[in-house]
Amino acid sequence: MRKIKTFLSLGLKQQLMFIEAFILSGYYRFAMIYLPFKYLKSQMGIPKTESPSQVDDTAYVEAKRIRSIVLLACKYTPWESKCLVRALLVQHFLKRKKIATTIYLGVNKDGLNNMNAHAWIRCGEMIVTGQYEKDRFIQVASFSNETLIK
Repeated sequence: MRKIKTFLSLGLKQQLMFIEAFILSGYYRFAMIYLPFKYLKSQMGIPKTESPSQVDDTAYVEAKRIRSIVLLACKYTPWESKCLVRALLVQHFLKRKKIATTIYLGVNKDGLNNMNAHAWIRCGEMIVTGQYEKDRFIQVASFSNETLIK
């Protein structure tokens, strides 16, 4: 019941974005599991490039708004919707607003020598998602969608 109240407390635009984010998160999760990484790589942007670090204030407002809806939608998916799914969702919605982003991929090893991976996304100087864990990872890739925005 609480989940329904949370959903209904959103405005109509946020509800529609929530539904789209929910569905797209399943699509991205499916792609991560069953499709070659080169498919996702092409979705993320141009490798070894970065978007501008300076954007106008409206981009930050949009990024924060989109982040809250994406995090809320990912919280309620029955499948795992972790860092890369979140980054791809944020990028999808910001691209629609013609706002360039950079997705970063990082790796580390835990105490048992297991490899871990993490993804985070930057808009301007703001890390939109993945900001709390990123410092524990060594960046190994970046993908900017700046040249793909039309």
